[in-house]
Amino acid sequence: MNSKRLAFLVGISTLIGIGAIFYIFGERPIAKPIVLADPPTAEPAAKSKNKRVEPEPLEFRNTALSVGYVGDAKCAECHLAETESYRKHPMGRSMTTVEKLKPAATKEPFTVDGYRYSVRTEGPRVIHVEEKLDVTGKVVATKEEDVSLVVGSGTRGHAFLVDRKGSQFQSPVSWYSSVGKYDLAPGYAGKNLHFNRQIHQGCLHCHADRVDEKPDGALAINGLTIGCERCHGPGELHAKEQKAVGGFDPTIVNPVKLTPTRRDQVCYQCHLQLDAREEIEGKKVVDYRPGGDLYEFVRRSEIPLSDPYLQMKSLGHSHQMEESKCFVNSDGKMGCVTCHNPHEWPTKFEDRIALHNKKCISCHDAGNECSLPTPTRLLKSPTDNCVSCHMPTRQTTDIGHTALTDHRIPRKAEQAVKAAPKATP
Repeated sequence: MNSKRLAFLVGISTLIGIGAIFYIFGERPIAKPIVLADPPTAEPAAKSKNKRVEPEPLEFRNTALSVGYVGDAKCAECHLAETESYRKHPMGRSMTTVEKLKPAATKEPFTVDGYRYSVRTEGPRVIHVEEKLDVTGKVVATKEEDVSLVVGSGTRGHAFLVDRKGSQFQSPVSWYSSVGKYDLAPGYAGKNLHFNRQIHQGCLHCHADRVDEKPDGALAINGLTIGCERCHGPGELHAKEQKAVGGFDPTIVNPVKLTPTRRDQVCYQCHLQLDAREEIEGKKVVDYRPGGDLYEFVRRSEIPLSDPYLQMKSLGHSHQMEESKCFVNSDGKMGCVTCHNPHEWPTKFEDRIALHNKKCISCHDAGNECSLPTPTRLLKSPTDNCVSCHMPTRQTTDIGHTALTDHRIPRKAEQAVKAAPKATP
């Protein structure tokens, strides 16, 4: 095990999911970053017996900067079934307008640190209201803003944006699906920026399809949801001259045909914990193209993989997966798409259980099945759900009212990541 691989280990962190809301607000300093060259292993060099085997990479021609984007409508002309299925996935519902979502008004205002918040509707308008209160509870100042964009699929919640001549600012009010109510936006309890937190290109990059930044800082949003080309790369070449030979078409990236490291990087462009990376000087992660090397644009930091605070942030599943025995013992084969298929999102809960169980059983076959007798197992999980025992949920450290499943996949629930400190919204 060489020194570069050991350095990589110490900096490892990552994985999916989606649909996260804007959150990071100076909760801890970012560790000094390091340049990582080798693919990840999941244990220190002294312990790890596994190497991630990297086959010779296939050459995809649409990684070239000269290849343009065509948009989801063009993809749907030939791939309608995949497009329609993907639109059910949270990534396919990552952002929309208030006109389409029609958010409800607040049933009653909520008050935090001397400010009272409410939401009201007037026809198509959705208005967020912030009232400053004095010590007697009297309103001494009022701020109202029309929100126009809704960020998030709603699986966990929604954030709301105010458009000011193309510049986007976050509202201090967010919706939390798990409790069915509005509350203060993530991170605002410690640093309330009211309606003045500007959302920049890099932040919106993981919620919209493509975002271009104008010289004045205004954003041009090309596609309100994460699109096909975010995972497959630009489709101009494929639309003109697609040609598959032996299951391989060099005109469009197929993530499952990438090397394990490059495959996971397609997910990591958004699902790499923000506290554990920083952009390389002179580079922007928005310029990354699937099939290329993400680490030409970002560095992974020295924050330890096992840091419980980092693990239990809303994107901590990345770190957890990479230290799971499933990942370590897979000889580098396991990655995000082993269990997550963005083209497959059953809407019924029981169908999702069946899908997840099928993924587990694909590795843990009859010769390595659950050690609990069926009657005992059904007492613990009446739905016979592998995830309920081996990926228990815990409160995240950075987003209130939001749980994270333990992607370390412990053999026993009591070995899971301990419950995180209660997060403020």
